[in-house]
Amino acid sequence: MVSKNALTAAGLGLLAFVTAILVGFAMLHGRGTGPGSAVPQPPPPSATGPVGTSTGSSGSPSAAGTPGPSTSSPAGPSSSAGSESSPTAGSGNSADEIKALLRGSEPVTVLVVGDESGAGSSLWVRKWADDIAEQRPVAYQQWDGDGFGSAQKLGEGSGGVVTIRNASISDATAESLAELADDLLDEAPDVVIINLAAHEDPDDVPADMTALWEALGSDALGAVVLQNSHKQGNPSQQVDNVSAMRAWAVEAKLPTVDVYGAFAHDSAPLATLLDGGGQLPNAAGVRLWVFTVQSAIGP
Repeated sequence: MVSKNALTAAGLGLLAFVTAILVGFAMLHGRGTGPGSAVPQPPPPSATGPVGTSTGSSGSPSAAGTPGPSTSSPAGPSSSAGSESSPTAGSGNSADEIKALLRGSEPVTVLVVGDESGAGSSLWVRKWADDIAEQRPVAYQQWDGDGFGSAQKLGEGSGGVVTIRNASISDATAESLAELADDLLDEAPDVVIINLAAHEDPDDVPADMTALWEALGSDALGAVVLQNSHKQGNPSQQVDNVSAMRAWAVEAKLPTVDVYGAFAHDSAPLATLLDGGGQLPNAAGVRLWVFTVQSAIGP
């Protein structure tokens, strides 16, 4: 016969077991919901702005002699960016269409409009013209404030002449260049390359770029340079400017030349690609810029 003490002990054991189950159940359902609980958060957005994935291309002029710039596009802003003033003229074009013109045998006129980052004989527009001249005859013209100067012959190769008209002007903006459109178009271009951002307000880019593109005539093929990252001013402002230009290019269905990504992700430190002022490219930066242009639109 079971004693009274044994029954009592069994009952207490059963009660303890049931209590343990109920406590565990309550803890399971209440975990992470209390005032001191840590709630997982989404990762913060990148602080570096537009980025691309390195392709490890050979032949890059990187200052460190390592793989070259990314050929992918930078991470873009929301698809709604620039929707307030979308380009209305032209149907856009691809980078391959520009490459085909530059690699062909027919005469081609290229108009480059932009700011001081492309002005002068030591910066990217002229150096790009020099490279094209190794394959085709080139006539290079620089804007002098009143018009385009006399053409300089840069090559004796075969095929039709590639005329490069460089309207890179210090402190230029889309708005100021649109006002010069009639003078810039005394010879109709086949290709227009836009190299702006440093002096733009990102909020004004959609409307101002659309006005410039329409003023220059969207019958030409076009491309948009995403300018180099640098060490002057507010880095977040650079990101905003580049993102605004890229968003407009997407709306206009024009290819981009990602110089920003090339500088930001080159194996060489950014400071070694810039001049003493920390904004314009030095000789190494110019080589990287030209390489990035060639990779994107040729020839």
